[in-house]
Amino acid sequence: MSKYPPSLAYVALELGFVALGLGLALRRVLGRRLVVLGQAALFFYLLHVHLLTLAAWTLGLHHRGGLAATYAATVVALALLYPLCDRYRAYKQAHRDGWPRYV
Repeated sequence: MSKYPPSLAYVALELGFVALGLGLALRRVLGRRLVVLGQAALFFYLLHVHLLTLAAWTLGLHHRGGLAATYAATVVALALLYPLCDRYRAYKQAHRDGWPRYV
């Protein structure tokens, strides 16, 4: 097996390790949180776009900052919107035939 040029065995080994790591992470640590965000994906998308745009304009950071600022904004947006997504998901499951099934 050789890394350069990449052989099929090397790529398969690396993808296997990544799949195992992702499976363990999803099962133990991130499983429920990702399910909540996945079941309220459009709701999260509609809120996070406006939240981040409003925060950037309010703080005067629109089109400024680098990758670290982007990661910080991502963490803050997830922390603020996760409880709302969880509540919306519960509401959506309680009202299966209503309007929430479209959002």
